[in-house]
Amino acid sequence: MRTLQRIAGPTLLVAATGVVATAASAQQRVRVPVRAAQPQSQNLTGIDALRALSKSGKPADVERFAYTMLWDDVRQPEVLYLLASAEERLHKPQEAAAYYTLFLRTLQEGGAAANVPPEVTKQRPFAERRLKALKQDPDALAAAYAKSAAGKKFTTPEKVDDVWMNNVRGDLFSLHALYAWKLVGGRKDAKPDWIHNTQGSMHRSGLKLVDDVEGRKGVLFTVPLKDIGSQDADASNRQELQKLGHNSHVEVTNVSGGKFLRAGLRGYGFPVLVKVRAGDKELLSETVGTDQWSDLKAPVPDTKAKPVTVEFIVPEGQKNSEGVWIDYLDFFDD
Repeated sequence: MRTLQRIAGPTLLVAATGVVATAASAQQRVRVPVRAAQPQSQNLTGIDALRALSKSGKPADVERFAYTMLWDDVRQPEVLYLLASAEERLHKPQEAAAYYTLFLRTLQEGGAAANVPPEVTKQRPFAERRLKALKQDPDALAAAYAKSAAGKKFTTPEKVDDVWMNNVRGDLFSLHALYAWKLVGGRKDAKPDWIHNTQGSMHRSGLKLVDDVEGRKGVLFTVPLKDIGSQDADASNRQELQKLGHNSHVEVTNVSGGKFLRAGLRGYGFPVLVKVRAGDKELLSETVGTDQWSDLKAPVPDTKAKPVTVEFIVPEGQKNSEGVWIDYLDFFDD
């Protein structure tokens, strides 16, 4: 699957007061001079290196180094926490809120095999307070969405407000799988104007947010996988499905009791099979292509208590896949 191939990852060179760090996608190393009578230095790797950078007072270095650590695995609570703190210092409130949210989620879901130091777990209340201060806490986002949800009518895709993103929860994939190349300085063997070199930031839903895609504004990007019961899934798909325990999907809650779920979708690179489910009931199954937007509509039951899932599946017999764009995913009365 093209989304999961081990393409050469990012490299990093950062300099900070008293700290010099170099990193590749799989190896991170920091050299920290130790104040002593004789010049000494200490080599640090991984999270120890990131902690040293965080203490150096250079948040831009923390940001760059953290991205290399998250490149192959986003389920690292302490990395996400230190990154969120760095983003606040860099005056990037939306990015900070996204990483605080993902930090809390990975704690809940047992990120990094749940081997999280107690001092990191203790940061949960602080992260929750910061989200409230940024007006990005779950209650604030849910209230903003609920305010717009009742009696919603569909007119055109362009007029769907991006508040729908407050109501989306997606699977967690690595920065690599999400083609988050912009965050690591761009992919050098691709054209500079390639969309993944020029756009993309992590969204609190776990998906990647892009500003402008093929005429649509405010779009999320995620990764389709083979069906969990597929007979032709390769090793990378089986590995990702085992992590998730279900088909690649996003969840949305019909808080207003809308009669229809509408979705503006477009395959990236290859077609994607889309299935909408409410519990065990399949509400829609349709393949979306790559050459134009598909604006899908599925009748939904009044399921306020449980989320509706929208699955993104690589069709059986299709060897390659890359991603899927989501322009909107929301409930309407028509």
